Amino acid sequence: MEAACYIAYLLSEPRQVSCVRASAVLAVSPDEVNRFLLDNNFTGQELFEAVKPGLCLAGGTLSADDSVLDKPFTNLDSFLRDKEVGFMVDLEANRIVSTQPGSYEQVGQIADLPQQGLFTHLKSFDLVKVFRTVDKQAHVRHYAMYLSDKEKGSQISRENFEQVKEQHWHVEEFFRTVKQECHAQDFFLRNTQAIKNHIFCVLRAFQRLVWMSQV
Repeated sequence: MEAACYIAYLLSEPRQVSCVRASAVLAVSPDEVNRFLLDNNFTGQELFEAVKPGLCLAGGTLSADDSVLDKPFTNLDSFLRDKEVGFMVDLEANRIVSTQPGSYEQVGQIADLPQQGLFTHLKSFDLVKVFRTVDKQAHVRHYAMYLSDKEKGSQISRENFEQVKEQHWHVEEFFRTVKQECHAQDFFLRNTQAIKNHIFCVLRAFQRLVWMSQV
């Protein structure tokens, strides 16, 4: 069985996927579906080559999210600081900041956080620009933007923040789509390689949805 067949099945299946269901739709045996998932070894390079024609490789914003699969805590902000990479990250309301030496408070308790952001020290990290948003349902969220150049970091504007936040929204749309439309979480084999091959096909399925929406 070719990857294209399994990808087409993921895109066409309205219910939870399974080997039995896939075999019925694709008119192959369940063992053939199992062998496809177990015996292949798709790589990140293959995925990149497949999507490369639709990518703009100049500039851009790296946007990451951890909502698909649970994973152990990783100290991503200290890693990015060491690499002198700027970033934006969600802040829990109980994160501690210190605008004045010896004065600490939870970011969610700052009563007069300026619309243009607050340049402050994030506990256990560094100086960041903090922004607050309130949606139509009155849900409050906080974000921190960091630049290794402190002067430039202090000058991050609300417009800069909104632009990066809008770009990041696309990754949230991506995760929702791969879960709801491409069956990213529907693992019916426990083998690690089978799961990797399934995810590879899920991402290829998403790629096809994007390209079809652009026609």
